[in-house]
Amino acid sequence: MIDVLCIGIGCIDILAAGFEKEDFLKTEKETYRINQVKLEIGGDAANEAVILSKLENRVKIICAAGNDTFGDILKERLFENKVDISGIKTYKDANTSVAMVLISKNGERSFVSPRTNLMIPYTLEKKDILPAKVVSLASIGSVPFRNSDSITLAAKTAKQQGSIVCADIICSDWLDSIEKIKEALPYIDFIFPNMEEAQKLIKNKEIEKIWNAFLESGVKNVVIKTGKDGCILKNRKEMYLSEGRKNIPVMDTTGAGDNFAAGFISALIEGKDPKECCDYANLVAAISVTEVGATKGVKSKKQVEEYLGAKLLEEPSTDP
Repeated sequence: MIDVLCIGIGCIDILAAGFEKEDFLKTEKETYRINQVKLEIGGDAANEAVILSKLENRVKIICAAGNDTFGDILKERLFENKVDISGIKTYKDANTSVAMVLISKNGERSFVSPRTNLMIPYTLEKKDILPAKVVSLASIGSVPFRNSDSITLAAKTAKQQGSIVCADIICSDWLDSIEKIKEALPYIDFIFPNMEEAQKLIKNKEIEKIWNAFLESGVKNVVIKTGKDGCILKNRKEMYLSEGRKNIPVMDTTGAGDNFAAGFISALIEGKDPKECCDYANLVAAISVTEVGATKGVKSKKQVEEYLGAKLLEEPSTDP
């Protein structure tokens, strides 16, 4: 049995570091100079899969690609990172998803994507959901999870096979309310919305009402990501605040949430309790922002373990 089955988006990121929107709009020059341009793999499932593999897990990915150069690069980079790519669905008349990521000097980013990213005919079948210790639905709200049926199919099938089911969220024009995904939520063990996404889905900014809405809908554990502040875990038994790591040189926040999910899942596979998983996830996410590119900061499990005692990243707190 594989450790993790990652289902979601695989794409190519064209990273433009040093892009300042205000300076760009003010310039009268024909050419606007930035610090760096890099081509890397991206997409939530691909990012998660690579980081999970670097953390010494056996990972298989299910994502979509076109029969084009970008598709070839995506597969090559995943294969180089020891990810099982046999589940990638290749569509000959479609384009591999691409995103231009404009990164400012403080590491924040904006995305520019072609409409063709949403046109790839990417669907799931029950046979795609293979047995695994953990099945990660990396992109609820985006392809292939842009309807309740596909989300429920994946989560329910995984639970019936004995997998732990984790899910991350992308709020979209389709996913704007928790009601859209209520049928699938009882099959999800851990869900990872960020604060903004959680508030949008619940239509409320009160944290207690947010986590209660998820728990009452059947989710076993709600882990709300709060960016540099860390995360909040809530289940029926306990609430835990895991503070974010401090004094981090932020180069690029692209994929930080995907790194968080990968760190959490990796700790879960090792048998750590949910609190320890939160702390480990925060550490992995913190390391991820120190380099440009979603999968470049984290190098290996050994590196992450060495960071546990590094002065750069302070120890997180325990219960609030």
